[in-house]
Amino acid sequence: MTIGRCNGVVQLSILFLVVAVFCGCSSAVSTNGLYIRRVHVHLTNILPNNRDATVHCKSKENDLGEQTLRFGQDAQWDFHVNIMHTTLFWCNIWWYPYDGHRVQGGFHIYEAKRDIGACGTYCERYITGDGISFRNTTTGSIELVYPWPWKIDTESHH
Repeated sequence: MTIGRCNGVVQLSILFLVVAVFCGCSSAVSTNGLYIRRVHVHLTNILPNNRDATVHCKSKENDLGEQTLRFGQDAQWDFHVNIMHTTLFWCNIWWYPYDGHRVQGGFHIYEAKRDIGACGTYCERYITGDGISFRNTTTGSIELVYPWPWKIDTESHH
């Protein structure tokens, strides 16, 4: 009798612990799985010569569609990071530094394993003439992370 009662107490304790862990993580359950953290991404166009940028961002679950960002405009979105830290948003971005010439690239704008510690719950990204830059939350500086596939001399083609 004592052993059976002890096993029941242990099982109940384990169940309570599992429920407490899930509730303590501020997690949300959806049809796509278990999520642990809500993140906000802010992508701003600061291309030289007031150039427009076209962006098409998506994840495995969400396609944010194509949009054109004028100089100084931004795209913003929120999402939950999954418990396995495999959440990934990538963006195809293109722009025209001068007539008829297109610069484009595909970039991992948010990658949970890389960014969960780097920017926390608010991640700032910038489209620049050099490529895609991220704000370093430790130093506050903006750092080039992804150069464009080839460098264009944007200053000589006004």
